[in-house]
Amino acid sequence: MTENISPQKIRAGKPGLLVGLGIGLAAGALATYTLTALNRSEPTAVQPVSTSQSTDPVQTVTLATVDLARFPRTFTATGTIEAYDLLPVVSQVMDLQIRQVLVDEGDWVEKGQLMVVLDDSVLQTQISQAQADVEASRAVVQERQAAVEQAKSALQGALAAKAEAEAGKQQAIASLAQAQAELEQAERDLERSETLAAEGAISNQEVDLSRTKAKNAIEAVQVAKANVNSAEARISSAMANVNSAQATIGSMTANVNTALAQLQSQQARVKQQKTYLAQTKVSAPSSGRVSERTARVGDVVSPQTPLFRIINQGALELELKIPETQLSQVNIGAPVTLTSDADSRINIKGTIREVAPLVDANTRQATVKIDLPSSALLRPGMFLQASITAQMVQGLVIPAEALQPQADGSAIVYQVDENNQAIARRVEVGSPVGGDSTHVEIKQGLNVGDRIVVLGAGFIKEGDIVRIADSSALNPTVN
Repeated sequence: MTENISPQKIRAGKPGLLVGLGIGLAAGALATYTLTALNRSEPTAVQPVSTSQSTDPVQTVTLATVDLARFPRTFTATGTIEAYDLLPVVSQVMDLQIRQVLVDEGDWVEKGQLMVVLDDSVLQTQISQAQADVEASRAVVQERQAAVEQAKSALQGALAAKAEAEAGKQQAIASLAQAQAELEQAERDLERSETLAAEGAISNQEVDLSRTKAKNAIEAVQVAKANVNSAEARISSAMANVNSAQATIGSMTANVNTALAQLQSQQARVKQQKTYLAQTKVSAPSSGRVSERTARVGDVVSPQTPLFRIINQGALELELKIPETQLSQVNIGAPVTLTSDADSRINIKGTIREVAPLVDANTRQATVKIDLPSSALLRPGMFLQASITAQMVQGLVIPAEALQPQADGSAIVYQVDENNQAIARRVEVGSPVGGDSTHVEIKQGLNVGDRIVVLGAGFIKEGDIVRIADSSALNPTVN
């Protein structure tokens, strides 16, 4: 029997008593059901241990009336908090040491915030060397481009010489034609002179003069022919020089292209090294909370090893395992009340976001995911109890304070008859009712309208006569 405590002390401890009774009785509902073999239509009195023989009231109590009310049917499940979207933070470069770590586990980071600084001394040296290679390649390109320009100038000279040789050839051909014409004229003059000399019309001296002219004309033709041949030779030489200059230009151009390719390769290397240099500063890929840190100063990084893990936007979810027999009662978007045995401060509301389409063939359970609000009290890996509202039902409701827990896990309620005598009724308790669990559902053991003891129930026993105080404020009101 509970120790004798004044009603004032009970009233002072009312909130803690309500919560304790609600949780304890809900957990023992199944045990209560197996111990309760009662007729649902007729309440059964507990056999009294001792009956008071006095007709004087032994205790002043407050009463409530067993009421019929509509309330949401709930069931509970336990789940683990997980990150809704867990982002790894990795280094894009490898084999560099960590020089600074700027955030720690639990810190909130914004997108783009600097988290880790790597040692960039090696990259700085490589960039300096690559830039020097670029300048050297640029000098080679300029030198070879100058050689191409020189070859082009030589080609222009060869083309000019060729044009001059062709002009000389044309002049030589013209001179040859003139010499041949003069030769033909000299030969005609010689023939006429010889004819006239044979007739005695002119002297032999004049014939000799014609012969001399003809001979000179033959020599002039020979010279003109030699000049034509010489012009053709100069043209051939000029053509050879043109071909040589063109070949030189082609070779020099190829050298320039090779040098340009080398220059572009060196410039790409500089750009790549600068990209690596920028990647020595590792930033947050998204805003969120740092859930895990493995980065330590002095460690050598690798793209395969995350430095941190970030809970994207800090969004958490609760994963529950629900038996397949209860899946029909789970609706997406339904509210869920979440509490924790480890932290009494946690009493929050969540929303069912997803119900897995498959049921585990071994456990006959399905996964239900619940969106959680942002709270500094919540951490991934924590266990939470979820009270899921399934449907609205109608049943008997009494104040939770009226319940008297028993050693076997069951509970009794003291009913007061018309003579104000207390009668112990063993009851089957259902779910807590109301947002603060101040009332409980009674599945069996009482009827609508029964008067039951609320305050003072712990100080009476079977058969006691009680004095009744004002009880109007204790009648259950459940939405």
